Amino acid sequence: MTAIHRKSLIESVVDSVPIVLALLDGGERVVLDNHEYKKLMGDLRMAEPAALILDAVRAGLGHGLGPAREGGHAFSECEIRIEPRGAPRWFSCSGTWVRHADGGADARGDGALYLLLAAKETTRSHAEQEKTRMAALQAMMAEEARIDGLRETLSAAVFQIEGPINVMASVMGTIERRGCCAPAGSALTEALDAGKAAVENLRGAIPEHSQESQTAVNLNEIMRDVLDLTTGRMLAAGITVQWRPQAVLPSVNGHARRLRAMFKALVDNAIDAMNTKGWKSRELHVTTRGGGSSVEVRVEDSGPGIPAELRLKVFEPFFSTRKAGGRHLGTGLSAAAQVAADHDGVIEIDPAESGGCSVRVVLPAHGRGTQA
Repeated sequence: MTAIHRKSLIESVVDSVPIVLALLDGGERVVLDNHEYKKLMGDLRMAEPAALILDAVRAGLGHGLGPAREGGHAFSECEIRIEPRGAPRWFSCSGTWVRHADGGADARGDGALYLLLAAKETTRSHAEQEKTRMAALQAMMAEEARIDGLRETLSAAVFQIEGPINVMASVMGTIERRGCCAPAGSALTEALDAGKAAVENLRGAIPEHSQESQTAVNLNEIMRDVLDLTTGRMLAAGITVQWRPQAVLPSVNGHARRLRAMFKALVDNAIDAMNTKGWKSRELHVTTRGGGSSVEVRVEDSGPGIPAELRLKVFEPFFSTRKAGGRHLGTGLSAAAQVAADHDGVIEIDPAESGGCSVRVVLPAHGRGTQA
């Protein structure tokens, strides 16, 4: 059998396999692929999906591929998630080192090692799992929202009561220094002590944040959760969403629940800003990008925006730009800033290109931050 016939036979066998297959040389260039790989090229609208798949594999592994030795595994059954066009797709990927020394199948006959990449799409099974997970997540976040509301209310009460108590303490200090009005001073002392005790009781009733271990977190997945959870509100408000994730995003060291709550608060604020009677422009743009030492998430709305003189003040506790109050009565952005700081990150507010508000969150990539 000639080399040409052997190559044709190999290609026909490879094309009949119902999973994505690609053979990569030492420079990770595809030298042989199959029909499913070409189909994936069309679906993702990119020349070589293999590079994207390998980037996702490395991100998932947290390190490079396995040692290159004939018959060895570069990686095995590695589950990856990519979002090249905003819609997540899952694959189970394996890579095996093989050697071609016969000059067939586009090999150069130099005995070099090649990487045989196999990827089986598992999107359908993951989609069913996602439905179950989202239902549980929605229930969990509803309970967390209830507790956060209680925590916010009690914190606001403590904050409001402490002001008058501090004034009373100052008056008492003046009375004691002057040594007058002993009966009134005694009554004020009792009232002051009772007020301080009430404040301590309120402070003790504030629910503590639940303990959560720090793990590698994919912010694409976090933002996808947030958008799914707020779909109902956005549809009711007539808001259109532009979701532009980086196809493969570096993970961050973090607490998934706290990060999810932070980004949901930012999206909720954007929805509230646009859901104003008579406001016509209602577009939400969410983008992610990463590289090097950081990962960035940007949430932009087409609402009325925040005046330049208030872009720092909005991070103060209990400050709100909404006169009639709202879902997050002045603690949403201050709490979000605290979560970002606890993850060694920052939040910045800029005017959006659409004239609304642009909130930019930057967090250190996995392996760059400190333990919180």
